[in-house]
Amino acid sequence: MRSTIGRYCPPAMDIDPIRVLVAEPVPLVGELLADRLVTDGFEIVAVAPDGSTAHDLALQHQPDIVVLDIELHDPDGISTIRNMVRADRRCRILVLTSADDLLSARYAMQAGAAAFVSKTGSYDDLVRAIRTVLAGDNVVAHRPDDDTRQKHAMTIGPLLSDREEEVLSLVAAGFTNPEIATRLFISARTVKNHLSSIYDKLGVGDKTQALIRAIRLGIVRVE
Repeated sequence: MRSTIGRYCPPAMDIDPIRVLVAEPVPLVGELLADRLVTDGFEIVAVAPDGSTAHDLALQHQPDIVVLDIELHDPDGISTIRNMVRADRRCRILVLTSADDLLSARYAMQAGAAAFVSKTGSYDDLVRAIRTVLAGDNVVAHRPDDDTRQKHAMTIGPLLSDREEEVLSLVAAGFTNPEIATRLFISARTVKNHLSSIYDKLGVGDKTQALIRAIRLGIVRVE
């Protein structure tokens, strides 16, 4: 009689799903992203429409990762990241950003985000980035044709020098170029040179655009 030896199958191990908080200012987009993640086995702890709600929900639920759209408001995405990391240094944040907004992505990383993923990328890019971050690595996901430009953007130091940030803060406070020169003990020409450098680095053409950009990036704060 032929005997049959059964193959041993170890008991299946329960693996907890990755818990995700989605912070997205457009409700429909947030719901669609959450639904897709749930379909792929992730657990959505909450979907937040603004920065303050995202911050509170992150503290409440302590998700494994926060998927955060940089276009958040109340407060802005950069400030929200800073607040989350300040409240809990274990918080892991993945930022969604437009492919042409490398400055925001860069400041997000400096603020404490672990990754940024381009909105023009695929859903699979996002999933891979989530898993990479939770494995303990930082990640930049982007379009192939942006490779050199984005690597450069993420590896150089702070965007503006301390002096340039100081000049821009005084501009935000309403000081004119001669007044800034007097306060900083430099010439008016040096102030102008600093401003030209600031415009180049921020990709803008005048003081107003520079201030709008700097406020959005969290370089300058307006009380």
